[in-house]
Amino acid sequence: MVSEITAHRRAFFAFLAEELPALSTRMERGNEHSRWLAVGPMPLIAVHYVANGGVGLFVRGARRTRSGLIREYLFPHREFLAAALARPNLRLRENFLLGSSLRTDMLDRANWPQAAAWFNQQSPVYEQALAELQRR
Repeated sequence: MVSEITAHRRAFFAFLAEELPALSTRMERGNEHSRWLAVGPMPLIAVHYVANGGVGLFVRGARRTRSGLIREYLFPHREFLAAALARPNLRLRENFLLGSSLRTDMLDRANWPQAAAWFNQQSPVYEQALAELQRR
């Protein structure tokens, strides 16, 4: 049996696929609350997630890649990443690297268009920054 929250998250990602098909068709399922966009040859993964209190993005490596290895890769480029992501006070963090979020009540479906619009704005910024980083 699927829990109510799992069904709700699946419904949001179905909504997102309708709103942003060009983005959604390039993502793969990470788990029930995330979809992953692989960027570049490494690859770096832009994780798009939904939670009760909002949506967000963070960076990780491919499956089974330790976050510490990705953090070590990103750390020397933190000034570039801060500029590319337009986040002057950027912090890598330990596990949810380069995180950014939109706080909103995702249990209220009326907020889903705002969340989709936020992904539409932020996802290309992350994708471009991660692609450029790997070309350096």
